[in-house]
This record gives sequence, structure tokens and C-alpha cells, in this order.
Amino acid sequence: SLTMNIATYVTPITMDTKRYLIGVYKNTKTYENLYRNTKNNYFLLQILSLDNLPVVKTLGKKSAVTYNKEKYLTKHGLLEEQTCVWKNKKYHYLKHVHSVLFMNIEKRIDIGDHDVLLAKVEKVVLTNFSSTELTTKDLQNRQIVG
Repeated sequence: SLTMNIATYVTPITMDTKRYLIGVYKNTKTYENLYRNTKNNYFLLQILSLDNLPVVKTLGKKSAVTYNKEKYLTKHGLLEEQTCVWKNKKYHYLKHVHSVLFMNIEKRIDIGDHDVLLAKVEKVVLTNFSSTELTTKDLQNRQIVG
């Protein structure tokens, strides 16, 4: 089933933004999904825009273990009707995102309560240059994260 989670710390680390560092907290559904199948190092990364701000609390503060995010997103019409396909699998993504990227995990670094993933962009599905990218500072200014 569909799961969408918030990674608060996502940083491009190369000039051409082909590689990112992503912080993933342990004991979360996100962590479980990324580690469930160690042969599958691919995932979809959505870079949110300011237009996505209203869904951040629901996606980031509610656990996919106990809350059906797919039902919430569908009920509120927040998913794009079209899907993107990668490695013979269909992926849904949010409306109004800044960009949609297929990522390949190159390295996992255990740093205590979370891991840092080094991931390479394999394919850019969508980039909406007219949108403003949502940043950690935006979340801090709205007291969503500390």
C-alpha cells in the first residue's frame, strides 16, 4: 500500500544535485519501508513545495502503522491522478510538489537514533520550477519542527 512520510533533513550534496543526504529516524515506518527489502535500494523522493505545507503535520506526525495516509490523501484529493513508473512499479505522488525524484541508496550510515542515507538521483520525474521549495526553515518558522 501507499505510504508517504516526511524526511525533515534532506540535503543535496553535489553541485548538480545528483546526490542527497537524507536523515531517517529509526523505529519508524519510513525506516521499515527503506530496510524491508535490502535488495531494493530504490525509493521515490518528493521535494515538497510551500503549497504542500498543510499536509506536513499529517504525513510527518502521524504514524503509518496506525493511520491510513493513503485514505486521507485520496479523500482530500491530494494525489496526482497520474502515476510514475520506475523498475516496473507504479508510484503515486502528491499534487503541487516541487520535484519528484527516483533515488538509489548508495550507502547507509548508522549514527545512533537515525541513519543517514547517501542516495543518487536515478531519474527526475517532475520539476515544477514555478513552485517554491519547502525548507526546514519554513517548518521551523511555523513551529512544526524544532
